[in-house]
Amino acid sequence: MGLGNLKIGLRLYGGFGIVVLLAVVVGVIAIFGMYKLAGLTSKMYRHPLAVSNAVRDVKANINAMHRSMKDVALSEKIEDVNRFAAIVDDYEQNVYESFNIIFDQFLGDKSDVSKAHQAFYDWKIIRDEVIQLSRLGEKDKAVAITKGKGARHVAYMDDNIQFMIDFASNK
Repeated sequence: MGLGNLKIGLRLYGGFGIVVLLAVVVGVIAIFGMYKLAGLTSKMYRHPLAVSNAVRDVKANINAMHRSMKDVALSEKIEDVNRFAAIVDDYEQNVYESFNIIFDQFLGDKSDVSKAHQAFYDWKIIRDEVIQLSRLGEKDKAVAITKGKGARHVAYMDDNIQFMIDFASNK
């Protein structure tokens, strides 16, 4: 008994059933694909994108801090020194907040993050020395430290931070 011997209604129901079955299979495959894509997108957003944004913020804030430290060193009035030092402190808090994100979500070797964090922490000693000299009116010494030891330390921090940027970009 072939398909030609079946009644037309039965053939129509069979054909319609096959089409509905194929639509359901395609729909189920699409739903599973969407869940997988949503998971990958979420993973990308939580890890590499969040880390690269936080590292970018660290780098930008460090550069702003260095610029403000130059203003501290070049300031003539104690009020200006205090104002620029307060700006540096605000940027410092932003950097520490960004480092918290990086520590939580960095997928690479955490010792690289620790090294960059320690370099930033060590910079505080140099900054405090420049601020203290500026408050004492020893502008030439403050400028020399900012241009010498301070600039070298900022370059060292940039190298450590660039490594994290490159790692997050590759992820």
